[in-house]
Amino acid sequence: MQAETKTRRSPVLIVATIGVILLLAAVAYGTYYWIQHQRYFETENAKVAGDLVQVSAKAPGRIASVKVTDGSVVKQGDLLAVLEDDLAQAQLAQAQAGLERARAERARVVGGAREQEIRRLEEAVAAAGAQRDLAGKAFEHTQALYRQGAVAQFQFDQAQAQDRAAEAGLSQAQAALDGIKAGASANDLAVLDAAVKQAEAAVKLAQLAVDSARVIASTDGTVAQINVHAGEMAAPGVPLLTLVNLNNLRVEANVEETDVARIKVGEPVDVYVDAYPGRSVAGEVAEVGVATGSVFSLIPQDNSTGNFTKIVQRVPVRIKLAQTEPGLRPGMSVLVRVHLQGQKAVSAK
Repeated sequence: MQAETKTRRSPVLIVATIGVILLLAAVAYGTYYWIQHQRYFETENAKVAGDLVQVSAKAPGRIASVKVTDGSVVKQGDLLAVLEDDLAQAQLAQAQAGLERARAERARVVGGAREQEIRRLEEAVAAAGAQRDLAGKAFEHTQALYRQGAVAQFQFDQAQAQDRAAEAGLSQAQAALDGIKAGASANDLAVLDAAVKQAEAAVKLAQLAVDSARVIASTDGTVAQINVHAGEMAAPGVPLLTLVNLNNLRVEANVEETDVARIKVGEPVDVYVDAYPGRSVAGEVAEVGVATGSVFSLIPQDNSTGNFTKIVQRVPVRIKLAQTEPGLRPGMSVLVRVHLQGQKAVSAK
């Protein structure tokens, strides 16, 4: 009888024992989850980000050659591509010739007149003086005849005009001689200096056109996504290739607005990369976004029409990595664990 009672109670005892174990496991898990929730914040809505610099030509032109390939590591100032520059080189040579001419003219004026030039102007003055004397005598003779009524009015006017023109020619020749002997005036030098500066500006402009035919790396990085080849046309603003700076990577996480108040700048973070299971990277919260991601979307949500559906928004959180880990690439998926209230992060492994 006692054996039968024992046999009947055994299944009940087993079930009760299992129930108690499950209840204790649930309590333990709940306690663990609550503690973890208080100490950490985790999200898988995160990825590795980096500086992606799109490189384009400064001026339109045909690509002569591309000097790099996908994966090439370049430094700031390295040559990436070359455009055809025949026209720009010709314009530069023309501008340089104009500058040399302007400088030579200024040097000639400042250095004073040469002896042969002074001699030429003196001969011009003598010739103008002889012409003035001849025209003066002719006018006196015509004037005497005009008073006697021997010549017409138009002949008198013609002789008078020739006399005045000869006088003006002599004055002009004498002024040129006096000016060349006296040297350049302040106004002359100002005009010549302005001409030299204008020529120098033309050379700089032509040199910029030549330099624009060389596509230079604006930052350190690794070449990715080359979009052009030799013979194709390039235009300003159209990306030729992309530079990725693998030495300045970070993690960008999107945190629900209901949790963002728990995260503070400076809190340590463990970053687990999906591509490398079991491997973590230490970091810290560098910035909490000032607006949700939807604010910067192409078509922001507008609830003014009355058709309102409440959606939990996400705030971007930027995480700075303690060191750049090899193998990380922009766009990789990661899991981030933020140590709340100053809890220390685990060491990178």
